[in-house]
Amino acid sequence: MSKKQTNQAVKTKYLFLATIDVTSLHLAYIRSFLAMYEMMYVEVAGTFLISCDNKFRDDFDKELKSEGINYLLVFVNRKSGSKALVNGLSDHDFEKIKEIVEEN
Repeated sequence: MSKKQTNQAVKTKYLFLATIDVTSLHLAYIRSFLAMYEMMYVEVAGTFLISCDNKFRDDFDKELKSEGINYLLVFVNRKSGSKALVNGLSDHDFEKIKEIVEEN
């Protein structure tokens, strides 16, 4: 389940990825992408907690969208705040998630 530790502590910067209506192939693709980047992560029932940085967050978001994977992706950075990214959710739900996660 866990992969090689990156230089970022999980407590400082991490992603919370909740997959939505995905197949076992989608989950295998996500695991292989994380392994390719040697990311430290934990997976429970299609939900991932991933230690990462800003660049990986942006690359991962693009990769998930290009594969047609629906998800809720929340990036947490204790120093500079959090950011939510989604694919396959309604605009209304996305706005509510941003209210919870992001500072205005």
